[in-house]
Amino acid sequence: MGALRFLTAILAVSLLAPAAAAQGTSHMAGELYNAGAGARALAMGSAHTAVSQDVTSLYYNPAGLGLLAGRQFSLMQASLYEGAAYNYLAYGQNLRKRPGGWGLEILRLGASGGKGRDQFNNASSDFGYSETSMGFGMGYRGVVTPDLSLGFKLKRLSRSLAGSSDQMTGVDLGAQYGPIANDRLTFGLTMQNAFAQVKGDTDDRLAPLVRLGAAYQVPGGLIVALDASSAKDFRIGTEYALGALYLRAGVQQLGMTFGTGFLFRRAYALDIALVNHATFGMSPRVSLGYKFQGAKGRSGGGQRMEAFANEYFNNAMLELQKREYVKALKDFKQAQGINSRVGGSEWREKFAKLEKLLARLELGADEENALKSAGAQASLAQAAVMAHLDDDAPKALLFAHAAHGQDVRNAVFLKLLRGLAAQTGSEVRKEDVLPVPALIGLRLKQAVDAVFAQKFEAGIKACKDALALDPQNATAWMRLGSAYFASGDKLNAAQAYRSALQLEPAHEKLRQFMTQQGMQP
Repeated sequence: MGALRFLTAILAVSLLAPAAAAQGTSHMAGELYNAGAGARALAMGSAHTAVSQDVTSLYYNPAGLGLLAGRQFSLMQASLYEGAAYNYLAYGQNLRKRPGGWGLEILRLGASGGKGRDQFNNASSDFGYSETSMGFGMGYRGVVTPDLSLGFKLKRLSRSLAGSSDQMTGVDLGAQYGPIANDRLTFGLTMQNAFAQVKGDTDDRLAPLVRLGAAYQVPGGLIVALDASSAKDFRIGTEYALGALYLRAGVQQLGMTFGTGFLFRRAYALDIALVNHATFGMSPRVSLGYKFQGAKGRSGGGQRMEAFANEYFNNAMLELQKREYVKALKDFKQAQGINSRVGGSEWREKFAKLEKLLARLELGADEENALKSAGAQASLAQAAVMAHLDDDAPKALLFAHAAHGQDVRNAVFLKLLRGLAAQTGSEVRKEDVLPVPALIGLRLKQAVDAVFAQKFEAGIKACKDALALDPQNATAWMRLGSAYFASGDKLNAAQAYRSALQLEPAHEKLRQFMTQQGMQP
């Protein structure tokens, strides 16, 4: 390769990064970190901060590794001007039953065949230029909240030109939040080179770069993505899915990008992009990808990960029944991290309440054991918790008072009572801190007093409280019937009386009364 042609190839390498080229920051190293990875992202203008949820996440946003559904690899080769070349290879896989993943990548950018000259312009040995980067990263889903993913990437860049070389080490950080808004909107944030070190004879540095992105999935298979960075680099990308065919277009600082993609057997991906460059015009990029069994489809969903999510969700349900509230919350978060739709909005809201309650209680190991122990006290506490999750504050407080009243020496049940009262904006009623039989007796007396005072609604509620504590209490059913009857509601009175007769079929006075009032016993 002639000297002029080799210098042109070096120029191609140095100008490959749009942001760096536009700013003229030749002292900033790491141009290959702006060269792109995967023709899908390049065709979308590299607006991929909030889109990447596959193996290319290691390049664009390591937080996306938290959504890997299985093993994947991707490779891309780009022939640049006058023999300069860019190569990309990446492998990633999920953490099996945990919502997260890890990946490895290799990047190489370079040119060879330069004719050397010494200080007297005499021919010397050939030389070349190259940048090689190796990276490892991990991402985790469900950090702090089910919709949040966080990730990091460790990378080492080696550069060589003729007999000179240097090495640089950097750390990238990333976050993704979503999908929200009916699973359509996702936000992404990355900080490239959050930490960096340089080794060798160079003044170049890996410059920090912050990039913010958003992606919205329009009904009908269209994705619209936006990226903006601290380098004032603005990108727009779109992708439209037509079955196994994908059409893409984007806008970045140096012009338009276009491309297409094909998905074969839900596992093999062939993506093509046309990328514009201010100096060298349009050039093609081709990438190949493969998703191993269990990570099929463009999104990387996978039946295997769906099964893992359902398994965690089912475990959470069983743990609720066993009164293992902390474990139940943890497993539900794991399920949500794998698939945010598992359990639906109903259970998301319930576990959000449980999380707030547990945060308020700050249970120790002994207290957790007390809440999940066998016996009436823990059973009443469970009824209080479940009523709270069902958004029935009065019933939750009723059971919590009864639980504490069973044995006032056990402090965790007082803590639960106070926690539920604070959570619902209610007060602890000391007179209600009684064992179940005594609390039922109190409610039945309150019911009689309320009916005599013609406060029928209060009397009905007091009877229902007694029945919530003991559905087999015939006296409570009779007094409920009497409260309804006194209020003029003969239909509900008859139903309550019948329930009492089922428990005490030999109660002839009640039968006679119902017959006299025209009620069918």
